[in-house]
Amino acid sequence: MLCWAATPAPRNWPFSSNPVRASEERKVSEGAGRAGQPLLAHGWAPEGDCTLMAMGTANTTTGPGPASASEPLLTSEVLDCLNSGAVVCEALDQGSEYRIATFNRAAEAIEGLSRQQVIGKELNSVFTAAEDFGLARSIRDADRQQESRFLPGRIYKDDRICGWREYSIKPIRPGLVLVLISSLDAKVVASLQRDTVDSDRRYELLAESTLDGIWEWEPTSGSLHVSDHWKQQLGYRPDELDETEAMWRGLMHPDDRALVFTSLQSYLRAQDKSSWQVEYRMRCRNGEYSWILARGARMENAGGTSVTMLGVHIDINEQKRLEQRLQEKDLKNRLAMAAGAMGSWSAKVTSGAIGEITWSDGLEQIMGMKPGSFRGEFQQLRACIHPEDVMRWQDDVMLFQSGAKEHDLEFRVIALDGTVRWVHAQGQACRNDQGEVTMLIGVTQDITRRKADELRLRQAAAVFADTTEGVVITDLEAAILDVNAAFETVTGYSREEVLGQNPRLLKSGRHDSAFYEELWSTLIETGRWKGEIWNRRKNGSIYPSLCSISTVLDGLRGAKGYVAVFADISMSKQTQDRLHFLSNHDPLTGLANRLLFDALLKKRIEAAHRHRSMLAVVYFDLDNFKAVNDSLGHLVGDELLQLLADRLIRTLRTSDTVARIGGDEFVLLLDELTSAEQASRIAEKVLKAVQAPFLIGKERLYSTCSMGISLYPQDGGGYVELMNNADMAMYRAKELGRNRIFTYSQEMSEASKRGALLISDIGFALGSGQFSLYYQPQVHIASRQVKGLEVLLRWTHPEIGAVPPSQFIPVAERSGLIRELGEYVLTQACYQARLWLDQDIGFGYLAVNVAGSQIQQVDFVDTVANAIAKSALPPECLELEVTESFMMKGIDTSIDQLDRLKTMGIATSIDDFGTGYSSLAYLKRLPVSKLKIDQSFIAHLPDDPNDSAVTEAVIALAHALKLELVAEGVEREDQAAFLDAHGCHIAQGYLYSKPVPAAAIERMLA
Repeated sequence: MLCWAATPAPRNWPFSSNPVRASEERKVSEGAGRAGQPLLAHGWAPEGDCTLMAMGTANTTTGPGPASASEPLLTSEVLDCLNSGAVVCEALDQGSEYRIATFNRAAEAIEGLSRQQVIGKELNSVFTAAEDFGLARSIRDADRQQESRFLPGRIYKDDRICGWREYSIKPIRPGLVLVLISSLDAKVVASLQRDTVDSDRRYELLAESTLDGIWEWEPTSGSLHVSDHWKQQLGYRPDELDETEAMWRGLMHPDDRALVFTSLQSYLRAQDKSSWQVEYRMRCRNGEYSWILARGARMENAGGTSVTMLGVHIDINEQKRLEQRLQEKDLKNRLAMAAGAMGSWSAKVTSGAIGEITWSDGLEQIMGMKPGSFRGEFQQLRACIHPEDVMRWQDDVMLFQSGAKEHDLEFRVIALDGTVRWVHAQGQACRNDQGEVTMLIGVTQDITRRKADELRLRQAAAVFADTTEGVVITDLEAAILDVNAAFETVTGYSREEVLGQNPRLLKSGRHDSAFYEELWSTLIETGRWKGEIWNRRKNGSIYPSLCSISTVLDGLRGAKGYVAVFADISMSKQTQDRLHFLSNHDPLTGLANRLLFDALLKKRIEAAHRHRSMLAVVYFDLDNFKAVNDSLGHLVGDELLQLLADRLIRTLRTSDTVARIGGDEFVLLLDELTSAEQASRIAEKVLKAVQAPFLIGKERLYSTCSMGISLYPQDGGGYVELMNNADMAMYRAKELGRNRIFTYSQEMSEASKRGALLISDIGFALGSGQFSLYYQPQVHIASRQVKGLEVLLRWTHPEIGAVPPSQFIPVAERSGLIRELGEYVLTQACYQARLWLDQDIGFGYLAVNVAGSQIQQVDFVDTVANAIAKSALPPECLELEVTESFMMKGIDTSIDQLDRLKTMGIATSIDDFGTGYSSLAYLKRLPVSKLKIDQSFIAHLPDDPNDSAVTEAVIALAHALKLELVAEGVEREDQAAFLDAHGCHIAQGYLYSKPVPAAAIERMLA
C-alpha cells in the first residue's frame, strides 16, 4: 500500500515533516501486521527544499507464501477509509517484479488513475519512472530483508505523473509490500519554494500544515522544545508541561526508555546522515499510554558537530490497535486454514499460459512435498497428480485459465512417501481492463479424511442394506427409527409397520422380566449387550437370535440412541445341537462316545459315593471282528455294529449306559447295583445277545465277544482305575479262549505289576545272556527220522528262575520288545545252524517262530537277509513260522513279505492253523509251504470225533493245496498212528522229545 503527502520545509532546515492530519490518521482501519511492527512511519530527509514523509500500514505474517484470496479485497475496504494514497504490491517471478494488488481511492485521486487501470498490472508499467526514482529498488529491498524503507520527498515525474512525492515502504510479509504515498499541497509547495519566505515563516508554515508533534532536542545540554501539537497528542494543553529532557524521559514508558535513548546514542555516534526513528509509548494526561513514532535527523554546524536534533512525533496508537486486530484476524484465518487442512495459491497468466505459481507452506504439506521444495513450475505441480486423475485435472485447469469456468475440482495427489491423498481445489480468475485473465488465485483443501468418511458411510450403508443380519436403529426412548431389508425378511414386518414402534412388539414371552432388566442394566452401564434372545415373528412363530445391542454416542460421548444387530440362528441352533450330539455320541451307532461316557462315569461314581451304592464297568469287544471287515467288507461290518448297538439298548436296563469307544470296543455302565452277581447276570444277557445271529441282507452272521468287569468301590475308586481294570479283565477273557466273561481280581493287578517289571527286565536280559535257545525235533512218524528242529526261546531270570514263555512273550508283544526278541532268536539260530553244518551235524532245517508284529515291519525281509548273510547259512536251512491270526491281520503286507522270502529260498509255515478263522480265499494266495495243525485239535485224538473231523479236514485241505503238514503236541502213539494213517507224516511233541538245549540235540543227532 502507498500513502503520499508533501510538506514545505524552511530552506535552512535539513529535514521536513509530514502534514497528514490527525483526523485522517484516525481513519486508518484494518490491515495486516506483525506484532511489534509500526503501522505508520514518517521519515525525514535533507533533500531539497521540499521533503516528503511517509505514513503506512504494515501487514506481515510469520510464514512465507502469498496472501489468501480474501486479503486484497479486505485491504481495499480498509484502505478506502484513508485520505492518503495506499498501494499493496505483490511479488512476481520470485520478487524481481511486482504487480499492484490493491489501490485505494486516495491513491486514485493523487495519481489520477482508476483502480481498473492499475490492479493486476506490474508496478513498472503503471509508474514507469519507479526504477529511476528508486521506488522499485526500495520495494525489493524491503521485501527481501523484511525491513522498512523510506524515500524522502522530491519530484516524481513520468509520462503521466508529475509532483512532489514521499514514499514509506513496509513489508507485510514475504512477497507482499505496503507503500504509503504522501503528496504535498500545491500552495504549501509554492510557498516553500519562494525565496522570500524566511526561516521563521517556513517553520510556522510547517507547524501549521501538520497535526504531528514537532520536537527539537539538544543532546549536549539536554534542552528540549516541543510544538503544541506534540503536547496535544498526549492530551495536554499548550501551556502545560515543562519542555525539558526530564519531562520527556518521565513520560516515556519505563520499559521503552532505555530503548529510545540507546537508539539515539547509537544514531549520534554513527554520524549517520539519514533519519532516525523509533517507536515507543508515552503516558498521556489521563494516565494511559499511547504509541508514538518518533522520527528525526541531526542538524550540524559548519564544523560538522551535531548541534541539535529535529523531528516529529506521530500518533500511531490507532494503527497499533489496527495491527493487533489484523494480527488476530490473520491468526484466525490461518487457524481456520489449518483446521480445514487448506492452503492458498496463485498463478500468473501471461498470453493465456500459466506462468509462475506461488503457494503457502500449508499447501506444500497438503501436496506431500518437502517444505520449500516447490519451484513454482506447472509441470512440477502436474507430476503430483494421480495418473488416473491427471487428464481430468488438466482439462479443468485449461478451462479455468481461459476464464471459461471457475476452478472447482476434487482429485488425488501422490505424496513423496507414496501415500495417496484426496484434495479439493477452488479458484477464481482475475482479469485486466480488457477482460483478459492475468492471475489465478484460490485455495486447496485436504479432503482425504472426508473421502475416507464418505467411503465408510457408503460401505456402512451397503452393509446396512445388504447384510443378512437384521439391523434396528432406535432413539433413546427405544422408538424404532429405521430397519434394514434383512429385518423385514426375518421378522415378517415391513419397515413402515415398525417405524416409531418399540422393539417389544417382537417379544416372544420366553424370557422373564429379570432377563430384560439385566439386558438394559448391562447396556446402560457398559454401552453394549450381546447374547441369545428369542423373538416372535409377525406370523406368531418364535425363533432364536444372536443379538448385539450398542449405544450410539455423539462427539461428546453422550448417548444418542441404540443399534441392534441380530441374526436368526434357528439353523445354527439345530446345527449346534447336532454338533453337540456328535461330539458326545458315536456317529455310526448313535451310542455315547468315550468323552460322554467318561463324564457320565465320573458323575455316577460321585453319586455312588454319596449313596454308598455299587456300580460296574463292563468292557468288551467282538471276537475276530476284523475277519468280518476283511472278508465281507466294511459296509457289512458297519451294519453289524449298528445292529449290535440296537440290540444292546434293548437288552440293557434304562438306567444303564452303553458306549462305543473304538472300532469294535464297547463299554457298559451298570448303575444302581445291589450285588456283584447282578452285574454278572446283566453281562451274561449281553453275551447271549451278541451270540444270537445277525441278519444282514440274506446272510446270517455270528459273533461272540470277550467281556471284562470291574466293580465300584472294591475294584477302584476313580473312573480311570475302573476302566483300566475292566480292560485288563477283558484281555484276560481273550487269553482264556474268548467268548466269555472275566471279572477283575486283585491278582490281575499283581500280575500286571509283574508284567511291568518283566518289561524292564527283558531289555536287561537281552544284553546279559539270560535268554537261551531250546530245540524240539520234528520227526517223520514212520521212520522216526528228524526232519527239522523248532527253535524255542527260554528265559532264566537271576532272581525268580525260569520264566515261562506264556508270561514274557505276551508282555514283550504288548510292550513292543517282541521285535528285539525276535531278531535275537533269528540271529542266534542262524549262527547255531551254521555251527552244526560246519560240524557235519544233519539237522534238516531250523523253524524259527516270527511274531505277527515282526512280519508287518517293512524291513523284516532285510532283517532276515542280514542274519543269513552274517551267519553264511544257506536259505534252505531256515524256515519261518507265523501264526495264522497275525498273518490274517495284515494279509496284503504278509503276502508281499512272504513272496520276497520265497524268492530268497526261505520256506514259511502257518503255525496254529485252524485257530485263526483263515479265509480260504486268502490262504490260497499265501506263498507258504507248510501248515502246522494246532495241538488243541491233537490232544483228544483219536477219540474225539469233532477233533478227528477237523484234523482230517485240515489234512485234506493241505493235500489239496499241495502243502506239507506238521502236527503239534503229539504225546501218544495212538495220536501218531491216527495222523500217519490220514496223511500227516511229520509230528512234533513230547512223544519224541521235549524242547532241549543245543548240546542235547547234538547228542541226539550224533
